[in-house]
Amino acid sequence: MFPTRVTLIPLALMACTPLPPSSASTPAAPVDGTGLVWLQNEVGADALYRSGNVDLDGDGIDEMLFYVGGPGRCGSGGCDLYVLRNTANGIAVIARTSVTQLPIGVLDTSHHGMRDIVVSVGGGGMPFGHRVLRFDGQTYPGNPTVAPAEPIDTIGTPVISQGDMRPIVF
Repeated sequence: MFPTRVTLIPLALMACTPLPPSSASTPAAPVDGTGLVWLQNEVGADALYRSGNVDLDGDGIDEMLFYVGGPGRCGSGGCDLYVLRNTANGIAVIARTSVTQLPIGVLDTSHHGMRDIVVSVGGGGMPFGHRVLRFDGQTYPGNPTVAPAEPIDTIGTPVISQGDMRPIVF
C-alpha cells in the first residue's frame, strides 16, 4: 500500500502546479477583487454589492458593473450602479447611475462605441419596468427615471441578476 501513496503524492502536486501564463495578446478580464478594493475605498467596507463583468466597448476586456447597497445607500427607488474600467492607472469610473433596481443587462446596440445598458426601475412612486441607458461619449445617464433614459421592454443579456447582496470581504 505504501507505493500507491507515494505515486499519488506527485500526481497531487502536479494538479496544484500553476499553468504557464497564456501567450495570448488579449489581457485577461478584470477580476472581482480589483474592483472590490476600489469599491471598499469609495463606498466603505460595510457596503453590500452584486456584480458582473461585460465587454461594453468591444475591446475584448470586460468592464465591471457593481450594484451597491447597504445601510444608508439606497432609497425607495433603488441603489447605485457603478460602471468601471480597469486601466493601467487604476480604476476609471465610466458612470454612476442612481435609483436602479435588479436585474441589469446589456443590449447588442451601442452608442459612441459603448453597448447600451438596461436597468430595472421602480419603487418610490414609479411603476416597475426597464430603462435603456445609452453612452453619450463621456458617461451613461445618472438617473434612469428621466430623459435621456428611455423605457424598454427587454433586459437584454443579463449581467447582474436579482439575488442577495454580498458583503465586501477581504
